[in-house]
Amino acid sequence: MRTSTDFTHTAPADPSGNALGPFTVGQVMKLRTRVTNSNGTTTGSVRKLTILSPAS
Repeated sequence: MRTSTDFTHTAPADPSGNALGPFTVGQVMKLRTRVTNSNGTTTGSVRKLTILSPAS
């Protein structure tokens, strides 16, 4: 996993989907995604997610 100065924490990729957390309500997470399609084109994006209360 690559890191940059904007990202102070890293975690290895976990294909089970359980790599991140636990989070607290109101916490803001900044995530970077990077994917490669079947043609070999790579794209990425930075997202900011705010953790909300679970739906009741």
